[in-house]
Parts: sequence; C-alpha cells; structure tokens
Amino acid sequence: MKNKRKYTHLLRSALAMERASFAARERGDAEACLKPRVDGLVKLQFTDCKGRMPLSEPKELKLRFDRIFRLTRFVKAMEVMKKMKKDYYVHQRDSCNALRKESKEKIRDLDAKIKVCAEIIEKSNQKLLEIEELERKAEIKQAELRMLNEQLGTIKVAPYPGTEKELRAEIHEIDSSTEFQELETKRDRLKASIDSITRDIARMIKEKDEAENEMRNAVSLKMMENDVRNDVHNIERQLVVAYGFRGPDYVGELDSKIAFEEKEIQDLREASNIERRRGQNQVDAAQMELTRLTCEANSLLSSVEQRKREIEIEERKLQKANLSQQHLCSALLAKQNIPTATHGFK
Repeated sequence: MKNKRKYTHLLRSALAMERASFAARERGDAEACLKPRVDGLVKLQFTDCKGRMPLSEPKELKLRFDRIFRLTRFVKAMEVMKKMKKDYYVHQRDSCNALRKESKEKIRDLDAKIKVCAEIIEKSNQKLLEIEELERKAEIKQAELRMLNEQLGTIKVAPYPGTEKELRAEIHEIDSSTEFQELETKRDRLKASIDSITRDIARMIKEKDEAENEMRNAVSLKMMENDVRNDVHNIERQLVVAYGFRGPDYVGELDSKIAFEEKEIQDLREASNIERRRGQNQVDAAQMELTRLTCEANSLLSSVEQRKREIEIEERKLQKANLSQQHLCSALLAKQNIPTATHGFK
C-alpha cells in the first residue's frame, strides 16, 4: 500500500510536470519549458511521497545532481541549436529571395537594353534604305544639273555688226518683245530649278551624313552588345573555373562569395586593428621610455657640463694658488738673499 501511494505520487508529479512543460511550449518559452522538467526531476529524485527529503550519502547526492545538471545543459544546448538552425534558415531564405529579386531585375534591365538595341538597329536599317533612295535622287539631280550646264555652255552669241545706237534700239526692242520675256521667264525658272536642286543636294548630303552617323552608332551599339555578351560568357566561364560556380544564378553565387570574402576581410581588418593597437601601445611605451631616458641623459649631460665647469674653475683657482705660491717663494728667497748681500758688502 505504501509503495502504491509512492508510485501514485510519482505519477501525479510527472503528469503535472508534463502539463507545465506543454503549456510553456505553447507559449514558445524554452526556459520556462525546461524549468518544470528539471524541478520535477529534482522532486522525483530527492523527495518521497510525503515530500520529505530522504537520507542519502553525499556521494550519491552529488551524482544525482550531476546527472540533472548534465540533462539541463543538454536540453538547453538542444534548444539553442534549434533556434540557431531556425535563424540560419530564415537568413538563407531572405538572402535567396533578395538575390533572386536582384537577378530578375538585372535580367529585365538586360532585356530592356537588348530591345533598345534592336529598335536602334531597325531604325538604322530604315535610314540605310532612305540613304540609298536619297543617293539615287541626288544622282538624278546631279545629272539634270550637268545637262543644264551643258545647255548653257552651248549657247553662243555672235558679234553685233551695227552701231551702238542700233544695238541699243534692238536690245530695247528685244526686251519689249514677248519671246524675250518668255526666255527671261524660262531662265528664271531654270535658275530657280538649279537653286532648288542645289539645296536638295545639300539637304540630301546632310541627311546622308546624319544617317551614316546613326548607322555607325547602331553598328557600335551592336558591337558593344556582342562584346557585352562575350564578356558575360567569359566572366561566367571564369567564375566556373575560379570559384566552382554552377549557375545559372551566377550573380547570387557571386554575391554570396563576395559577402563571405568581405566577412573574412572584416575579420582580418579587425585582427589587424587589434595588432596595430597593440603595436601602437608598445611604440607609445617605447616612446615614453625613450623620452625618460633622453631626459635622464640630458640631465646627466648637464651635470657633466656643470662638473666640467666646476673643475675648470677649481683648476684656475689652483693655477692662481700655484702662481701665488711661486711669487711668495720668490719673495722669500729675495728677502733671504738681501741680508747676505749686505753682509758681504760690509
């Protein structure tokens, strides 16, 4: 009966622990989810059915605590790993979506550029047709102009046999005649036609030059488009050879590679900054030590110079004393010699 009550108590405790853990999981609280389990394990391990702590050896008590702590660390580590896995998945998903969006935008831009180039090429072809038509018209106009010049060259006037007065009268008569007026009108029409043809030729030449420039621009754009396509293919091959990209999303793979390299560069930069700061600290310390030693050396040099000056002063004093002593000795000798000389005179 006693064992039955004990097992009933254990079963109720386990059920309560599981309900508390389930409620914590529903709230999304990993720490609260773990705490009822640990508390329940502590109760199951260290209490009896009446809630009393049984007597146990310290060694066994320590082993039980160690098992509980190991279980706690394992569960916490599992929760952290799950959270890291979820965060990594979300990050990868967002990165892939961003790369996919960027790739689609670049593809749309390239398609738009290709369409623009195709339109320019089509317009250039139309301009070429117009240029050919203008060249044909210009040749016709030039032929007409040559024919008119030839007609003007064939007109010759014979010398007038009469007097000037008769010539003037005849000119006046010709001017007033209908035939001459018709010729004048025809001449004006021919002149106007020549001017119109000349203007048309100049306009056609200008349009031809403009069309040729547009054609050259279109050809340059076409060549540029081909160069861009070739460069893209070459870059894709280089990416496959150099970095092992598999495509077709080379842009996404390249962005991932660039992000990885930038992270490594940032890590190297941070490490370099740390080393630079450490080196700078060492340089500052060495500079301070050098300054201190320089100050000490300057102080010692000042002391040496001061000492030299003092020695020179003492040497000069000693020289003066020697000179004074020599003069004194000379004076004493002179005094001693004076009485001797006097005695000799006597």
